Amino acid sequence: MDSIVAGNDKKLVTFYTAYYEILGLEIESYCTVSAGVKQAALNPNILNLIIILNSKEDYLVFSKLRVYLNEAKKNIIVIYTNKTLLRLVTSSNIITISHKDNTGDFADLMTKMGICKPYMKENSDEGSHGNVLKYIKLVLTKGNIILTVNNDCAVSVLSALDNDEVSFKDIDCMTKIDPVLHSSLIKMANSTYFSGSYGEIAAVEAALVRVGLQNAKVFLINFINKSLLINKDLIFAKEIEETIITSLKTASLCYVLTDYFNITSKEVMFSVGLLSTLGKLFIYAALSRYLKEEGLLKMDIEEYAKQIADSNYNTISGMLLKKWNFAKNYYVPILNCKTMKDSDHIEETKALHLAENLLHFMETEKLDKSGRDALVITGLNLGKDDLFNIIAKARTHYKSIKSMLL
Repeated sequence: MDSIVAGNDKKLVTFYTAYYEILGLEIESYCTVSAGVKQAALNPNILNLIIILNSKEDYLVFSKLRVYLNEAKKNIIVIYTNKTLLRLVTSSNIITISHKDNTGDFADLMTKMGICKPYMKENSDEGSHGNVLKYIKLVLTKGNIILTVNNDCAVSVLSALDNDEVSFKDIDCMTKIDPVLHSSLIKMANSTYFSGSYGEIAAVEAALVRVGLQNAKVFLINFINKSLLINKDLIFAKEIEETIITSLKTASLCYVLTDYFNITSKEVMFSVGLLSTLGKLFIYAALSRYLKEEGLLKMDIEEYAKQIADSNYNTISGMLLKKWNFAKNYYVPILNCKTMKDSDHIEETKALHLAENLLHFMETEKLDKSGRDALVITGLNLGKDDLFNIIAKARTHYKSIKSMLL
């Protein structure tokens, strides 16, 4: 026996177990996603794994345990019951099949005959929600990266970032029209993170040479974040403010966690954390524009907007950084943070994954399930004293850096 079918819905597991047996094949069945994935990970003889996803909770369980599967040696098939779950499964190594497509013809016939009610009928809001998602994809793929920034200089900065290259001269010219931006860049170059034993500098060109193009881009993006933060007229102003604060806390945790992983640069890891939620800002900005164009209110898509932002921000953040020519050690950890896909930057990926899942602990001093799971997935065996030491250092770092960045 080399196959497993697993899911949290007993009826669906029974259905696909029987279907597999009709094909003349033997299969083990498990009525929980976790049990099936764990068994497949432990048993090298299991070559085929069929996972039935019927809810977001099913996906989260599968996503956390998937890191233990050798995807190169196993066929993994995900059967999903709605399109939202399909959007969460992004790996090209996984085959996805719609349960509705499998059963649709028979169910439709039974419905037309009046024997049963419509089976798995799409929510009436799916059409408008689908339009929202299509709009976001269109804005992202066509390269028209627009944030609702209430600052002329920040708009110029954003336009420069959207080009293939950003020269020091371009940035220097832009900063001259905004004294705050100009002085902030020099202030960053003279900070303890970049000055070292070197003397004070007073020119933007010299500041750019010292911090380097990658760090200059990080600074420019953060400047845009600040402009978003002070614009309280935005439709999603509250969500944007929360996202920016979260990104800074994540960055401080990343900075501290470099001591626990094989990572050479604390500064790069800090920037990775800071930029990891950039996708959320893009999503909320795109949705704000969509609402205005369609004449809709925030309440019409508020819950769905949060769902889109939470599910897709890592992917969009990574895509934006890749578009803006950041090095791989910046965008690869962000792209792989949720799936924990192995890469040349797995240590940075682990640090970011743990940082995101320790935010609750940093704010409440209570370790929740996501925090405990992240410790297991990243392979860190830390006691309470270690964890409290980490958040104490992260809080100190957050306080010291907040005034400079926000």
